[in-house]
Amino acid sequence: MKKKYLISSILIIVILALIIGVTYAFFNYTRTGSESTLRTGRIYFSSSQNGTIELTNFFPITSTQVDSANLDTVTVAVIGDTTYVDGEEFLISIVDVNNTINNKKVPMNYIATYTTNNNGVIGSSSNDYWNAREDKDASIYLLNSIGPVKENTQVLVSYIDNGATGINGILTVKAYIDAERIAISDTYDSTESDNMGTTNHWIDGRVRFTADEWNSFSETPISFKLRVESNEGIWVQKPGTVESCEGCKFIYTINQYFYSANNSQSSPLSTLTTFANNNETLTDDYRSLNKDYFLGFKFDGSGNVTNAYACGILRENTNSEKPFCIEGSLADTYGGNSTTRTAIYNTNMAILNPLYGQYDSGTGIGCKDNSAALGCYGFVDGFSYSTGIVYTRDTDGRCYVGNSGNAYCM
Repeated sequence: MKKKYLISSILIIVILALIIGVTYAFFNYTRTGSESTLRTGRIYFSSSQNGTIELTNFFPITSTQVDSANLDTVTVAVIGDTTYVDGEEFLISIVDVNNTINNKKVPMNYIATYTTNNNGVIGSSSNDYWNAREDKDASIYLLNSIGPVKENTQVLVSYIDNGATGINGILTVKAYIDAERIAISDTYDSTESDNMGTTNHWIDGRVRFTADEWNSFSETPISFKLRVESNEGIWVQKPGTVESCEGCKFIYTINQYFYSANNSQSSPLSTLTTFANNNETLTDDYRSLNKDYFLGFKFDGSGNVTNAYACGILRENTNSEKPFCIEGSLADTYGGNSTTRTAIYNTNMAILNPLYGQYDSGTGIGCKDNSAALGCYGFVDGFSYSTGIVYTRDTDGRCYVGNSGNAYCM
């Protein structure tokens, strides 16, 4: 558990007592030494929010109109410092997004700026933040200054170097409805069967709302919140990565690759060169795949595959997504061993069970465990077998990691 905000100092009084005696004690020696104090390092963080964004009687605008528009603003002031060698890291993200009606999302964008507060300091902007923070030798930050309003969007992430200077800054956020991605029409049926109706050409791929749907936002306003978190050390997960597959590269492919040379086809171990020779590209950001199930691979320093994972995205609602990966392992016949296989199977269960919860026969959602396999059902299903096989799937297909050292999607 990471240490958060303030950590109280601890005072330890050490008492040493030595007693030697018989039935009638004739000697006693007792001594209390001077107090011993254990001091913790300092970790301090404070944030305050000023105002709320109220999109009242709003009308969509284009990105070119933003500069001249009078947009509501919310500010978040952040102050923090620490004496810990590992420093501290804080994150400001968008949460609790409410912009959906009839499973259609109002396309909303945000604009953010980050400046010093009262001549304070905010460190240096870093486009290579995720690598630069590992050096732990300077206060740096990454500001995602514009983008769509989506659940868990990282607006500002910052590493605070240890020392008395710390940071003192203000994040300013504005929001607007994107006119380039929205359309309002009561005469559109997507087929253009009625020549008097709205055409596909006019809709042009935008999200279409009826007048009643649009007007409903006057009763149920569009809204979102800004969440501020700070912890000791480096802890913020890079967007597009999966916590249960740290360091993985991701791909969706129908080609077969191998995380072991001991497989049924006696194929060689796959490498980065193998993927390149097949004109396939691995990515550090699973979101770029636009798939709800995919594969994850880990590589050693020489570019050889060392581990293979079946991955998926569990969605609880239209705004929430939870990516996960479960690892495949080898059967004894192909060079595996039961100890390793059992440990990986237990890890997979520890990933899936909290995500899906216990199986509910009414909804058909949750995990079923029959001691040799765990099947979890939801928007995307996840399966892990004690034999080492894992796969993820939806109604269109699946991605599979076998216990003979192979991995592919179908």
